[in-house]
Amino acid sequence: MTIAQPNRQAQLTRVLRLLFLGIAISGIISIFFYNQMVARRTAFKDATKSVAQLQQANADLKNQQYALLDDRHLTDTAAALGYVTESNPKYLRLGAGVALTR
Repeated sequence: MTIAQPNRQAQLTRVLRLLFLGIAISGIISIFFYNQMVARRTAFKDATKSVAQLQQANADLKNQQYALLDDRHLTDTAAALGYVTESNPKYLRLGAGVALTR
């Protein structure tokens, strides 16, 4: 009786090839995801710097706005435009008997 043995060397070679192929594919996928992570980290750092610069610009603009709307600045602007400050202003008053019609 003859016992047929399969070629174990061919099976081992096939298994090793599949194993190395799997390792190579997982290595390529790992490199791809690592590159994506580095790109996103760089984009996040750039966005953080941009936000900080925009916050600084916003603070500067608010400072300018508050300086323009300051009472002393408005008084100086009114004096430069030739307005006169009245100490006892007289307002227009209507008597009780006046009716406004169109």
